[in-house]
Amino acid sequence: MIEKNKPNTINAEKNKKINTFFSYLLAFLIIPTFICLTFFSTLHYTIFNPDFHKKNLIQADAYNQLIQDGVPSVILSIKNENENIYDQLIRRGAIFVFQKFVTNEWLQSQTEIVIDQGLAYLSTPGNPDKILSELKTFQTQYLPKASNLLSTVESSIPACEDKNNIIKGLFPAIDCNNINYTLDQVREEVKSIRVQALNIEGQVNSYINQAETYIILFFALRNFISSLGTYILILSLLVALYVIILAILQYRNISSMLKWLAAPFIIASVFTLLITLAIKNITSVTIESLALNINPEIDAIIRDILSVTSSNFICYLKTFAGITLGISVALLIAGCVVKRVNWEKPRAKAKSFYHKIVHKKKHV
Repeated sequence: MIEKNKPNTINAEKNKKINTFFSYLLAFLIIPTFICLTFFSTLHYTIFNPDFHKKNLIQADAYNQLIQDGVPSVILSIKNENENIYDQLIRRGAIFVFQKFVTNEWLQSQTEIVIDQGLAYLSTPGNPDKILSELKTFQTQYLPKASNLLSTVESSIPACEDKNNIIKGLFPAIDCNNINYTLDQVREEVKSIRVQALNIEGQVNSYINQAETYIILFFALRNFISSLGTYILILSLLVALYVIILAILQYRNISSMLKWLAAPFIIASVFTLLITLAIKNITSVTIESLALNINPEIDAIIRDILSVTSSNFICYLKTFAGITLGISVALLIAGCVVKRVNWEKPRAKAKSFYHKIVHKKKHV
């Protein structure tokens, strides 16, 4: 009898090890998948959402600050060399007219139109090949023409004794020494201009190469934003699939199942909160040290907008991670409670109660 039960025990132990291995694997996969899902969802509902930026501008009181302080400070900063009282009166008059006719509501409506159109363009996929092709054509065909033309001019200036020299043909008795000296000076000037043209060509080539990199990154961003909803759906389905498989592996033990489901989400939430804290510190330092050098009023308005935007972005992340952490901790506590409760007595009472009811029905 013992020999017959031994293979069953070995198989049970083997199955338990396999379940444990796959449970660890799924729990490990849930952590990065859920973190990516959290950040992608946050980006979708904040940075790439027009309503998010509209609310931030209102919260930062940007429109009122621009009308009352921002634009007037820019107008006052424009000064002529021969400054006089009439120039000051003109600027004060321009400020008065601006503040009289430009209202918060008008500025807000125009800004929101720009935000809607800008993010609609960003969320539309595109192909950079046409722009890159035009830049390459300009770089290879049109840009070198100036230096090539100057090189041709430099090499085509004939010496005085050359039979192709028109001056010598028209004036055979002319002194070639003076002519050659003048021609040498002309060649040096053309050479100097050609060198400058080559330097400019090299700088423009460098700028074009940088521009190509930025263009590729920009179109990659557009394609990423346009596909962000798909990425979120895929990540959500993956998390749901991992959870279902993990629950199936551990369904025989309710306490163990709850703990296995809670643990990866607790770890993922804690990592998300730590990353959020790091983002908060980095953004706050960056905003404070931001050197815009426009003027103090405009700089302050931009900092206010960036501060509100980063604060709301971080708040969304913290809320998402915090709710997940709370639910996960509740599941973990439930698992511990289920493990400690003795379910045999309630089961026995329920079974006894059921049999009594059935017995009474039979007698009736």
